Amino acid sequence: MQTAGAAWDIEGLLGLRGTLQQLPSNSSPTNSEKVAKGAVDSANRGAATPPAATAAATTAATAVATAAEPAEAAEGIHQKARQDNAECAIIWAKAVKNSHVCNAVCNSGASAYDLSSPSCRRAEQQKLKHELLLLRRRQQVAASALRAQHDAKVAAAKAAWEAERRKLVYKNQTLQATVDQTLACYEEDVRLLGEVRGSVLQAQEQQQQEQQKLLQQQLQHALQAERDHWSARLKAIQDEWSRKLEDERRQAQTRLHQAQQNRVQFNIKEME
Repeated sequence: MQTAGAAWDIEGLLGLRGTLQQLPSNSSPTNSEKVAKGAVDSANRGAATPPAATAAATTAATAVATAAEPAEAAEGIHQKARQDNAECAIIWAKAVKNSHVCNAVCNSGASAYDLSSPSCRRAEQQKLKHELLLLRRRQQVAASALRAQHDAKVAAAKAAWEAERRKLVYKNQTLQATVDQTLACYEEDVRLLGEVRGSVLQAQEQQQQEQQKLLQQQLQHALQAERDHWSARLKAIQDEWSRKLEDERRQAQTRLHQAQQNRVQFNIKEME
């Protein structure tokens, strides 16, 4: 792109002007877009249009471009639009100052594409420069709108992600609390089960001790009864043997006495 002080290509600027006038939108234009386009076209048709009209057209285009932007990005775009409108007003003031003759010819009905006069050529150059500035401004506004829209989408996505993260954190905390509560209940159940099991084991052990004690008592009674039984039998046997021994002793004494008597009688007989 050439600078402001360099020579401009007239045919290139005319082609750029035609491109600007024929620039279509991707979809059917809305009422706001039609109003903005009409404001820009009216600014393009008048070579000596005052800066206020240019500012109005640019502001209308800016308002249309920023209608769908978030509130936080709209203020920055409007401030940028006001700065660009001030620059356009300065350029228009210079163009009007340098092209009084061509403006008179154009206002009297001369063709906008009549390049026979150098003054008209310069005026046409100034007009094309202004249209180029308008095109740049529209592109900047569109880029700003897209950037703001992208930032809004990014912010919305970030907010959605943050909300989802908070939801997951809350869900995790809830799940952790549920797990902790379940573990606490499980530990309490285990403790109660241990206590019950300890009580049952203690009761079983006590019952076993009682049964063992009862069995020991029964065994002692049985042993005592068996001891008494064998003691009685032993005593009876001893008594019986005592009687037998006594009888045998008596019989032996009787036989001995009888033998002594027989011997005495035998001795007496021999002595006779």
